[in-house]
Amino acid sequence: MIHYRRKDKLRFTEAEKLVGDAIRAGFEPLGDQLLQDLKTAAPVDRGKFKGGVRKRISGRGLATRMLIFNNADHAEYVEKGREPGKPPPSDTILGWVRRKGLGASAFSLKTRRAISAGTKRSVDRKAGKRRAARDSLLVIQKSIAFLISRAIGKRGLKGKFFFRDLRSKQAAKISAAISGIKVRVAQILNN
Repeated sequence: MIHYRRKDKLRFTEAEKLVGDAIRAGFEPLGDQLLQDLKTAAPVDRGKFKGGVRKRISGRGLATRMLIFNNADHAEYVEKGREPGKPPPSDTILGWVRRKGLGASAFSLKTRRAISAGTKRSVDRKAGKRRAARDSLLVIQKSIAFLISRAIGKRGLKGKFFFRDLRSKQAAKISAAISGIKVRVAQILNN
């Protein structure tokens, strides 16, 4: 058991608030720096993964903690990878295919310009109706997303380990910040 001596009579709730404030003050710049490092290490694709990096500081007193996480739906699979087995839903991969513009090269330049203008129309052979060429592009992109999904299901997906690598690269910075927080808390409790 650790005992601290103070000259004045500091009640537990006051001490808890002072300690929590000191820990939060130490966590804020460390968390911001780690977030910045993680965003620069994230993949070039500016989808939900890069924008989903977050920091949360919670708790009171000595139980104050900082959590850095990614709230994108697929963040776990980007970080840890995926074993072969059941393919992921192709609808989730469709957004990535559309952001990358995959499938647009299947059309001529004239047709691509018409698609962007919304004037080009094609025929849906199954339904026997005319449809806009941008809908044809969507059909092609859905098939690309399905094929990618099936390949991930067969081969799996290798992880990128951004969080693990950040923790190992920034270990000295993290331990220095924690040491500074410990010194500040000891000063608060021993005054």
